Amino acid sequence: MIRTSIAIYVNTETFDPITGQKTDSFAGTATTVSGVFLRRNALKKQFEEGVLEEGDAYCLVETSVTINRNDRVTVNSKNYLVEDVVTRRWNGNALFKSCRLTFTGDAS
Repeated sequence: MIRTSIAIYVNTETFDPITGQKTDSFAGTATTVSGVFLRRNALKKQFEEGVLEEGDAYCLVETSVTINRNDRVTVNSKNYLVEDVVTRRWNGNALFKSCRLTFTGDAS
């Protein structure tokens, strides 16, 4: 696995007090970290009801990196939305964070 540069834009959610509509806004400046990016055509899981598409890629980052669900990640001029973040552990020790990503479009 080859490490690559991953830009993380923090998401801030705000809610309209009258309508309750949620608005997402991403930080103007990214935090750039080094991590492993794994791109696939689509991550799929087979269930009795059928196939569920789960995401488009994974990124693996160090446990010290702050990354959360709904943050935006940019790798190789492509934007991804973080679907979930799981800290992988072995023998009680945190090894790395695994993030499932969904492709949202090319970076402008």
